[in-house]
Amino acid sequence: MLETDAVQGPNTVEYIEYYRIIRERIWLLILGAVLAGLVVVGVQLVSGGMRSYTAEGTVLVHPVAMPTMMTQGDELVIGQEKEFWPNLLQIGSNPDALGAILKSLKLPPEAENQYKIAITAKQIRDSRFAVFSCSSSNRKISIDVVNTGMALWDDTWRKEKIDEAESVIAGLRSRLPVIAERLQEAQAVAEAIEAKHGGLAPSKEAETIEASLAAVQMAMQNANLETAAAAERSRALASQPARTPNVPNVAFVERIDDLEQQIMEREVLLADMLERRTKDHPSVSALQRQIDDMKRRVATLEKAAAAAQQESAYVQESSIAAQTYAQEMAARSQLLAAREGELRNRLSGARTDLMEYEKATADATALQKRHLAVQESLRSAEAELRARREAEFMLRTVAEARIPREEGLLKQFAIRLGLALFGGAALGIIAIFLLHYTDMTFKNEEDAERLLGYPVLGGIPHSDVQVIEEAPATGPPEEEDQTARAEGPRMDQ
Repeated sequence: MLETDAVQGPNTVEYIEYYRIIRERIWLLILGAVLAGLVVVGVQLVSGGMRSYTAEGTVLVHPVAMPTMMTQGDELVIGQEKEFWPNLLQIGSNPDALGAILKSLKLPPEAENQYKIAITAKQIRDSRFAVFSCSSSNRKISIDVVNTGMALWDDTWRKEKIDEAESVIAGLRSRLPVIAERLQEAQAVAEAIEAKHGGLAPSKEAETIEASLAAVQMAMQNANLETAAAAERSRALASQPARTPNVPNVAFVERIDDLEQQIMEREVLLADMLERRTKDHPSVSALQRQIDDMKRRVATLEKAAAAAQQESAYVQESSIAAQTYAQEMAARSQLLAAREGELRNRLSGARTDLMEYEKATADATALQKRHLAVQESLRSAEAELRARREAEFMLRTVAEARIPREEGLLKQFAIRLGLALFGGAALGIIAIFLLHYTDMTFKNEEDAERLLGYPVLGGIPHSDVQVIEEAPATGPPEEEDQTARAEGPRMDQ
C-alpha cells in the first residue's frame, strides 16, 4: 500500500478521496441536475416554446441633426450637447415611438403583447451610426417594425429639431419689440433733456455755467476790494485843499472811457455770437446782461462827473467821485451776488439734468447693442432653421431591416437544458462537500481513524439478529432447573 501511494503521489490520493466522497452521496448531484432540468422544462412548457425574431437596421445621423440651439441672454448658442445621443436614442425607442409604429402599420395596441414586440436603439461606438432593432415572435412584423421605425425616427427627429429652432426664433423675435420700445423711451428722455438745454447736451451748459460762475465770483471779490478802497479814498480826500471849479475830473473821464471801450468789445462779441446762436441762448443772454450793466455804470459815472465839475473845491470833487465809485462797486456787488445765486441754481439743475442725460444715453447705448445682438442671433437662428428644413435627411437608412440569426426552439431549449443540468450538478457537488465536512459521525474503520486521529484495530460489526431478553425467574431453584430441562429438548428439536 505504501509503494502504491508513493507511485501515485499525494495529488492522486486527494483526487481519489474526492471521488469517494462524491460517490457516497452521488444522489445529491443527480437530484440537483434533475431539479434544474425540470425547471427549464417547466419554463419551456409554460412559455409555449415561442420562437423569437430580432431584426436590425442601421441609420446614419446627418451633421445638421446633431447641434442643439439655445439662447444665453441675447446670444444664440449652437453646439452639440453631451445629451444628444441619449435624447436621440430615447426618442427613437420609447413607448410613444412604438405606439406610432404600430399605428403606422395599422396594428392594434394589443399587438405589442400578442407578438412580444420590443424595440431598442443604440449608437455604434463613437460613430454617427445608430442601430434600430426589434424583437418579436412574428418574423414579418419584426422586419416591418424596424423599417417603419427608422422612417418615423427620421420624421420625429426632424420635427424635433425644427420645433427647437422655431421656438428659439420665436423667443428672439418676441424680445425685439420690447427692446425697441425701451430704446425709444431712453432716446426720448435724452432728446427732451437736450431740447431743454438749447439742443445741446447738459454737459456743455454746465461747463458754461461753471465758467460764468467762476467769473462772477472773481468780479465780486474785485468789487468788494474796490468798494473798500473807494471808501478809504473818500476819507483821505476830506483833508485835501480845494481847487478851481469847472475842471474836468480826470478819474471819471478815464473810468468812463474804459467802460465804454469794454462795452464796445462786448457788443462786437455779441454780434459775432448772434450769428451762430439765438437770442434766447444762455451765453447770449449772459453777455447782453453784462453790456446793460456796464451801460448803467457809465450813465452813473457821467452823472457823477457832471456833478463834480460844478463843485468849486477839489476835495469835494474827489470825495464825490470816491463816494460815487464806492456806491457803484456796492451796487455791482449786489448784482453779482444775485447773478451768483442765479448761476448756482442753474448749475444745480444742469447737473441734475446731466445725471439723467448720462443715464438715458447709457441705457440707450446698451439697448442699441442688445437690439443689434438679438438681430444677429435671429439671423443665425433663421439660417440654422433653413439648413434643417432643407436637409435631405436627419437619419438616413443605410441598412434595411434584416434578421442576422434565427435560433430554433429545439436548439435554444437544448442550450438552456444543458446549462441547467450543469448548474444543478454543480450545486449538488457543493451540497455533497458541505454535508461531508459537517457530518461528524463515522461508519467504518477509515472514518474512525480520520476523525479520531488514532489507529483502529477492529470494530464490532453491525448485526441484524434480534436478541430476545428472558424474563427473570420468580420460583424456587428446583422448579427453574426442571423448567430448563423441559425446554432444552424443544430448542434442540
